[in-house]
Amino acid sequence: MEFGVFYQLPCAEDQSPVERYADTVAQVQLADKLGYDSAWLAELHFNPSFSIMSAPLLVASAIAQTT
Repeated sequence: MEFGVFYQLPCAEDQSPVERYADTVAQVQLADKLGYDSAWLAELHFNPSFSIMSAPLLVASAIAQTT
């Protein structure tokens, strides 16, 4: 059995997108260290309270630099 993490990236009003992306990268790095097999990133547009990630491949590229 394989385990992974899934991210939609909602952004709270008191949190900047930069902080949210940094938190996500840190969480995926931790998941990698804990032996998780994958990280899934949603692609959503025009609704920052639900997700600020409109380009998951760019986020995946940033994550891939350190995992």
